[in-house]
Amino acid sequence: MTGDLGIVAFTLFAATVSTAVIAIPGIAAAYWLARHRGHTRGLVETLLALPLVLPPTAVGLMLLYLLRPRGVVGRFLESVAFPVVFTWRGVVIATAVMSFPLLVRSARTAFEEVDPRLLDVARTLGASRVSAFTRVALPLARRGIVAGLLLSFSRALGEFGATILVAGKSRARRRPWRRHLPRTQSVRRGCMRSSRDVTLASSRVGDELSDRQAG
Repeated sequence: MTGDLGIVAFTLFAATVSTAVIAIPGIAAAYWLARHRGHTRGLVETLLALPLVLPPTAVGLMLLYLLRPRGVVGRFLESVAFPVVFTWRGVVIATAVMSFPLLVRSARTAFEEVDPRLLDVARTLGASRVSAFTRVALPLARRGIVAGLLLSFSRALGEFGATILVAGKSRARRRPWRRHLPRTQSVRRGCMRSSRDVTLASSRVGDELSDRQAG
């Protein structure tokens, strides 16, 4: 019984931390997508939506490849004594990546419903861009932001596929890495499959965005 309570407590802790981590960058990305009209908007929106359309195991495999001790990011993290793979930090990062798009989509929809003329009026009255955002746009979009945070928290609670690949078992930290990390050939084959999934998912998301803009 004590072990079960510990698992529940750790799950709530990881979901809370991951939601707090993505709150500020998620709101910022949502506001940028809602106000930006450049050509890069579609690309950024496609990249942010990938965790929603890709299999969780594919996302976890890509995170493992990046965060492992010999990976692109993991090598730097190991040098600063901040390991991620097979630690609680891996759980937080995996759940944050998987739940980030839910916050962005909900908050972006809320920001798009804010009348831009209200921000223009605030600017004419002497408010800066930051002040207009915090005092006008943010309060008006608070319901969508709260809904996105709740969706992200719920997604983090139920995340398993990506988390099990990045975090694994906690006791794995005391065992040799080769017993737990996939072999190089397996990682490469998995990353090739993940790249194929990313390409297909990007095409699907791009088609959806094109149809939305055409409509």
